Amino acid sequence: MSATHAQVDPELEDLVIAPQGQGGFHACWYPVATSTEVPAGEVVAKEFLDYQVAVWRTDAGVAQVSTSYCAHLGADLTSLGVVLGDCLRCPYHHWQYATSGECVVIPAPHDEIPETARIFAYPTEERFGLIWAYNGEVPHYDVPHPVGVTEDEVYYEVVVDEVLPVSSWAPVSNSVDLQHLSFLHGFEGAQLEPEGELEVTDHYVGTTQVVETTKGTFETGMRTWGTNVFSGSRRDADGNLGMVLFAPQCNINNGRCQTYTVCLAAKGDGGPDDLAARDAAFEGMKKQSWIFRKDDVPVQEGIHFRPRNLLSGADRWLKLYLEYVRDFPRADPAARYQ
Repeated sequence: MSATHAQVDPELEDLVIAPQGQGGFHACWYPVATSTEVPAGEVVAKEFLDYQVAVWRTDAGVAQVSTSYCAHLGADLTSLGVVLGDCLRCPYHHWQYATSGECVVIPAPHDEIPETARIFAYPTEERFGLIWAYNGEVPHYDVPHPVGVTEDEVYYEVVVDEVLPVSSWAPVSNSVDLQHLSFLHGFEGAQLEPEGELEVTDHYVGTTQVVETTKGTFETGMRTWGTNVFSGSRRDADGNLGMVLFAPQCNINNGRCQTYTVCLAAKGDGGPDDLAARDAAFEGMKKQSWIFRKDDVPVQEGIHFRPRNLLSGADRWLKLYLEYVRDFPRADPAARYQ
């Protein structure tokens, strides 16, 4: 007997978000590896967007993320591939690929190197202790960073967190889901409805607010870059940097995501007191991250995330975010190189 399904009201379907890989993957910057995982002149294999990729550094230390199969016969460039200067060499017939993805050396006798002799080189940047790859030919926004924070004014330390069985946008949705702070995390006095407007652009959603507390006036900034990176920061009335949050996620294989936390602390004179303050700030951020994750992770591990048009006024920001995720552009430029 064949199964039957009730007809779904279109009004309840308008927030359905297609799984990653269906029509491509979100055209975002993703953290693919930590900086310390890839020494100069080395290549490592990583899962990324349902593929295996090669993450490698030139001898000069420049990081690159590329598809991992040689254009010639498909040999795996990550298992026995060798970095030679600025190139990644195939172990099989020693074809060499530049950071652009172009094959620049074929040592066996040949006429010309075909234009199609190339691997796909993801646009790659290294920021805040992470190697980032953009899923697309040309990035349409800059590498994510904490709001109003430059890399040279902070210390940072990367923590590799859980692999979750959800797409990378799902954990980030918490940032605009104010209700869960009260109901899941038990924060007394947490607001249930958002105040003000959520700014929605083609590559981020966010808000900047001035907050009055017993310790003074602070400007707080919150932003989700692409669909997968949450960042936030707070400065006092004198412009001094206080709390910073930075939580990137990377889609890997089979609908899962690798989560990271980047601990950041304002950089001072580099003396003993400054370094002690840095270490205390890092420890405090790790504890704060754990407080949230011990509640969030079990929910994310078991959730069947299926947003429908059943949202209340308290979900006003969440609804905007889910619509933004639903409509975010997708790409799969590496597909033809597999």
